[in-house]
Amino acid sequence: MKNKNNQKFTTGSTAGFTLVEVLVAALVFAVIVASAGGLFVQGLRIQHKTLAIQELLENTQLALEMMTREIRVSAITSGDAPCFGVPDPSNEQITLNHPVYGVVSYQYEPISSTVGGRIIRVNTGNDSPITAAKVDIRSFAFCVIGSENDGRQARVTISAIVAPFGAPSEDNVSFQTTITLRSIRADFVTP
Repeated sequence: MKNKNNQKFTTGSTAGFTLVEVLVAALVFAVIVASAGGLFVQGLRIQHKTLAIQELLENTQLALEMMTREIRVSAITSGDAPCFGVPDPSNEQITLNHPVYGVVSYQYEPISSTVGGRIIRVNTGNDSPITAAKVDIRSFAFCVIGSENDGRQARVTISAIVAPFGAPSEDNVSFQTTITLRSIRADFVTP
């Protein structure tokens, strides 16, 4: 009788896993977890980069909008600065005679040779940056046409290449906007 019981447990039992099956299952599980973890980390990096670029775009658009509002209603006193196809790096400043604020100047100020710069608004000795500290302006130029009294409507084109600080060059974003000047006084004079 004892032999029958021993045979029953040794030959008929197939419950459980072998060591090889457990190792293969653990290996497959480890590969799946490692792949999912890698995808999660990559997703976090992409989200961080996207948020940085979104913040960059918002800050740059705010600075451009501020300059645009003042340039549109001002008289340009710094003269023409044409750009023939490519913005000229020597055109990094514009001086205006604003009807409310008086003489206002916008200029590009490089921070160092390895880092870009920022845009400064100068008004009666009050220099203040209008771009956020996280915005690295790598190239900037004003192109001015028709500021002299030559019968042409004055236009200012602002060109900039910006990136988040510390970002590689493939993260550069190019901006360009053209502003047509108008006279506020002409709006209030009736013919």
